[in-house]
Amino acid sequence: MHEWLSRYRGKRGIQAIAGAAGGAVLLGLVACGAEAPADGPAAQPSKREQWRQYSGALADGSQGREGGLRVIEVQQTACQFLEAEHYVEQNFSARSAQQCHEINARTWAARARNARPLLAMQGEFIIRVSNRDVPYPVDFWLRPYENHFTTAQPRIELPEYRIEEIPPGETREIRVDLPRSFYLWSSPRNGTPDYSLLIYDMAAHW
Repeated sequence: MHEWLSRYRGKRGIQAIAGAAGGAVLLGLVACGAEAPADGPAAQPSKREQWRQYSGALADGSQGREGGLRVIEVQQTACQFLEAEHYVEQNFSARSAQQCHEINARTWAARARNARPLLAMQGEFIIRVSNRDVPYPVDFWLRPYENHFTTAQPRIELPEYRIEEIPPGETREIRVDLPRSFYLWSSPRNGTPDYSLLIYDMAAHW
């Protein structure tokens, strides 16, 4: 499921990683105003414009700032997160995590081709998670990818974050501080797949 992570270890450039994922969803670049050098002939879109295209609706609709911090918003519906699946809503009907596990076991192989790893610049930000219409409480779990790599010496202990309960129709948020690495995120109580998150460092080119 996360083959693209191992294939692109050691390659420089956010775009190489995004391309391997089939067009990743970037978080943090546009909102933070990061400038990129022009690349290629004038007829080609700039790196900044390419990043805008990668980020899609997230850059303009689901991301902003509060008190100087970036805010990233994600929505849960039955058995899935919309943002991680390029806003393709599956319209599943489930009343328990077990039912979602069964649904995802049948459908995830086909859906994974449309899934997009999320990218965000390292540092502090707020993750805001909404239970849009799941008829039971859900949660949110962000943790390091088990085979992560980092150039930090010595290796740092990577953080893990949880939101324990998000009732139907409500929103909860958590403040995170993430160093550069690969992470997974999901909702065990909603039986979602494990989605990918890459936290990058502009100075290190990934």
